[in-house]
Amino acid sequence: MMGPHTRSLAEYHSRYCALRNKRTSVALVLVSLTLTVVSWRELGRPLSPSPGLFLLVLGHLTAIGMLVEFAMVLRCLRERLVVSLGIVELAIGLVRGLLPSLAAHFPLLIRVTSFCLWAAALGISLTMMGEAFARPAGHK
Repeated sequence: MMGPHTRSLAEYHSRYCALRNKRTSVALVLVSLTLTVVSWRELGRPLSPSPGLFLLVLGHLTAIGMLVEFAMVLRCLRERLVVSLGIVELAIGLVRGLLPSLAAHFPLLIRVTSFCLWAAALGISLTMMGEAFARPAGHK
């Protein structure tokens, strides 16, 4: 099953934990910040048409699957919460693309929800980054 070069999930988490690893925490903050700014800029705009059905379903389900797999590696509640907020946002985008006539009735709600989800992810990511940088070097 596991070869000599594979690592257990616990080893991956201990190496890449956002509460310990500065690079991981900075990456989470940058992704959350970027998506927060993008969703903030979209607040007053109408909903854009989604790509073709095949691309929409394939892209969203692939991304959701990857995030679920990534969440399985994570052990910390805050890390899993940030990834879960991303999964919820992708699920909303999938439903919005599959049911555009329903989404057309609630564009502001969809935009505000997107912004709030990413803003929450940013706030949580910032707390993890603060802990990572406050932790002394070599401290586990």
